[in-house]
Amino acid sequence: MMNRVRFAFTVDDVALQDFSSVDGLRELLDFLKQEGVPATLFVVPFNQDISLHRRDDWVAALKSAALAGHELQLHGYRHQAFECGIPPEFILAYEHEERRRLQEERTEIEKELSPAVLKDKLEKGIEIFTRVTGHRPTGFRAPYASTHANLFQALTTCGFQYDSSLIINPKGWKYVVKDYTPGILWKKNIPPRPFRHPSGLVEIPIMAEYTWFLKEADVERHFQLIKEDLDMTMETGGVMVSLCHVAPVTGVNAAGLRVYQKLFEYARKNGVTFHTLTECLSPE
Repeated sequence: MMNRVRFAFTVDDVALQDFSSVDGLRELLDFLKQEGVPATLFVVPFNQDISLHRRDDWVAALKSAALAGHELQLHGYRHQAFECGIPPEFILAYEHEERRRLQEERTEIEKELSPAVLKDKLEKGIEIFTRVTGHRPTGFRAPYASTHANLFQALTTCGFQYDSSLIINPKGWKYVVKDYTPGILWKKNIPPRPFRHPSGLVEIPIMAEYTWFLKEADVERHFQLIKEDLDMTMETGGVMVSLCHVAPVTGVNAAGLRVYQKLFEYARKNGVTFHTLTECLSPE
């Protein structure tokens, strides 16, 4: 017997140059409108030395997204690898420059991850985000999925309700680099549902990234991975959080949207419902 599952479609790097554009976001949101699926958009407030509130096209696009029922939340400050913590090993496996930096500069990196420094970064991001959206963010996702014990402390101090940075299925990141060798599927210490972090913050884990610059020939293989994760979540019950980025699923890369089109159809047939992350904080 399948258990009830809620599905949250989340989008990272919104307003980050090279990984999202206003036209791409509109294309993605038009697709989600047709599918009747809400999104949680994690927004980068400061990029290429420009504050988001000075980018009129993005301000208008984000306000339009919010009016359409999508949730806007904070994605770091400048979107740098060690901005909020240390990337997990499966990300460092293909971020070779960041791995080198960590090996050579760990002491200096750790100094920038003190509670006070992290709180200052968060407050700068919050100020810009609030100016753009008209509301203070209550949810957070760290750039590069980089976390640190001090980050959760700083998030709590800044009044966030939830974080969504921990990854359940590292296998999805192997797929990012087209590595299809078998591997461990789920991390046993991260459940597929919201849980209370020791800091007091609610953690809503991410399942995986499934649609990184796909071609048509990739669609079925990547659909099978996301379907496998959804099937496993239906067996256990909980919340399945998918992750995508704007540029890798729009324009010439729209094959990624076909993965989600197939997934949404399959999910509905199995009674899965679609929600923002904030909606997933409430009991089922």
